[in-house]
Parts: sequence; structure tokens; C-alpha cells
Amino acid sequence: IDCSVLGISNGQDVLLMHLCPSHPDNNDFKKIKDFILEKIDQESKNLKAAIFGSQDICNSQELNKNLQDLMKQLGIPCSIFKCPIAETDVMYSSIDDEWSVSSNSIDYMLGYLNSEEALKNSFLEIKLSHFDEIV
Repeated sequence: IDCSVLGISNGQDVLLMHLCPSHPDNNDFKKIKDFILEKIDQESKNLKAAIFGSQDICNSQELNKNLQDLMKQLGIPCSIFKCPIAETDVMYSSIDDEWSVSSNSIDYMLGYLNSEEALKNSFLEIKLSHFDEIV
């Protein structure tokens, strides 16, 4: 499980990408960057991003670093969720402008922790941009 999810939102629409470094096309970061730049309005003042992915597997580390560097280069605030070696499901709601995240670990912990504690205990690391919060 070495994939990453990048979501870039303007508060209404989202570009959501599932990238697996073991897939040859996902090793061409220039191609990924060009695709992202075609899809987003860089002039939007509401852009923000989230990256979900395993950063413990070698290929995933490079992909995550490239995605984080691109968000910095484009000036897009970005929250980072370092996932354990487990599947994590991600969804974006444009109605509430929020991300929803689920995994077996989160679902299990919701049985005895509140949602914020379950989320924080299910990721290896969470770095929130100044626009985001856990609710």
C-alpha cells in the first residue's frame, strides 16, 4: 500500500488524484504537475490541498515529497496525513468544504474515542495547514 491521494479544492470543486508510485505514469512528475496545472485555477484565492499517503515506503516518500514541494511552489496551503501501512478511504464534500476519512483503524477507534482522537490516533503524523481543523 504505497499510494497517495492528493486533493486540491477551491471550496466548491476538487481535483482528486490517486497516485501509485509503482504505476509507470506516476513516476513522471512533470506529467503529473502539468496535469494539475491544467485543472486548477492558480489565481483562485481559495485553493487548499490535502495529501494522504504512506511515507514509509521508499517510492511513496519521493512521491509525497514531490507533491508537498509542488504545493509549496504553487503557494497552496496543504495539510499532510501520513498514513500507516493500511488502506485509508478519502472523500471530499463540496457542500461543507470538508474531507472525510475512514479506515478500519478509525472505524474501530470510534467505538471508544471521539472522532478527533480516533483520527489523530490512526495516522502516523498529521500536519494541518492554517485553513484546516479536525472536527
